[in-house]
Amino acid sequence: MSNNEVKKKLELNIVQDFLKRLGHNISDYKIELSEKPDFRIKINNKIIGIEQTTLHPDDTSKKGSKLRKKESYNTKNNIKEAQWVTGNFIPALNLLLQNKIGKAQNYNNYDSLWLLISSGIPKQDAIISTHVFRDFIDIKQLNQFYNNILIESTFDAVYWYIQIENILFVWTRETNSWVENSILNFNKKSDNLSLEELESIINDPEWQKESTEETIRRVAKEIL
Repeated sequence: MSNNEVKKKLELNIVQDFLKRLGHNISDYKIELSEKPDFRIKINNKIIGIEQTTLHPDDTSKKGSKLRKKESYNTKNNIKEAQWVTGNFIPALNLLLQNKIGKAQNYNNYDSLWLLISSGIPKQDAIISTHVFRDFIDIKQLNQFYNNILIESTFDAVYWYIQIENILFVWTRETNSWVENSILNFNKKSDNLSLEELESIINDPEWQKESTEETIRRVAKEIL
């Protein structure tokens, strides 16, 4: 298997896990590999384009993540060595968004275009180099830095999914703001959520304002 095939397989696994966490079984949708963007999803009679990318907090240039390379090397050679998570992810996130927004200008023919940013990938050669601690993420800072550039982009929604912790941050064009969402904690009940129901939850102003377990239980009770 070539490096590109390995990369595509990992991306596919991430997207399928993301959709599963949103409550969609693999039988609910048809997924096609693409390049512009990475995936074409047909679900609930909608065509959604998903551009998947991984955030490496130490990657502040176009040369790639040195920490990821080191982590991969150590894993391959069974080297046990202490490594540290990069705390300041902002420069890397700036670079990532600029790159993806630029490329997405030519993506069209979709009902909706999503950017899926992955962090904390539960993979032995990636968990350290891709991890971002929740306590380092400031919602107000995300809104201040990125709302304007995202509203001018072609993306309809941006999902930042920290896999290892089941944490999801969401930006949508309708709200033009970031929210931390606990949709991933619906567990079994989330299997019954349709895409329309999911979107209504994300865009519910009260949901965004409260973002508490009580809100989760209330919304779940109403729609399930």
